[in-house]
Parts: sequence; C-alpha cells; structure tokens
Amino acid sequence: MSLRAGTVTQVFAKPSGGFVAESAAVPQRVRQGDGSWADVDLTLRRDGAGGFRPAVSPADVRFSAGGHGPATTLTSGGKSLTLAWPGELPAPVVSGDAATYPEVLPGWTWCSGPPTPASPMCSR
Repeated sequence: MSLRAGTVTQVFAKPSGGFVAESAAVPQRVRQGDGSWADVDLTLRRDGAGGFRPAVSPADVRFSAGGHGPATTLTSGGKSLTLAWPGELPAPVVSGDAATYPEVLPGWTWCSGPPTPASPMCSR
C-alpha cells in the first residue's frame, strides 16, 4: 500500500510492519489535473492541435507534425522555449518517444527523443 507518492519518491507500508521508500533521480510519476498520480509515459501521441506530445510527462512539451511553425515548444512556469526551423519541416516519423524529421537538410536528419544506437547520427 502506497502511503505517500511524489514525482521521485514513494513510501510503502510493508505487510510485516515498517515502511520502505523508493526514490529515483528523475520523475517517475506526474500529478494529473484530478489530483491522481500517473506513471511517466513519454510515448508520443497526436494532440488536438495536430502536433505530438508525450502521453504523460513532467514537462509540457510539443513537437511539430511538420510544415511551418515551431518545431518544438517547452512550457514551464508560464514561460516558453521554442525551437524554430527556418524552412518547412517534413512530417516526422514517430516511434515510441522519438520524432524523426528526415532530410531537413541534405544528408541531415533531426531527431527528438533519447539517443539510440539505431540513430547515432541524429542531432538530438
């Protein structure tokens, strides 16, 4: 039974008595609008505005579906950081937690998401 949850720590009551705490270096859970907690899930999903957002993320981040406009926007504490692209972005190839924009320049692919052995040449 979880007695206390936070973004990086949970405290559980052991059936035999006593407590055990689990801690992590990065957020594992996110408080939802209704006050409940959800496990972090960075799988990209279409949002209502035509872009992509992580399913459950501690950060408010949005990735472009291609075209003109912001490539990526991160919003926190009422402030935003936007990465723009000077031309038209191709539609991304979305797989799990990564959006890959192929051939943004000749021979150059832009990737968002964690680095993987499969895409070592991507600029992330």
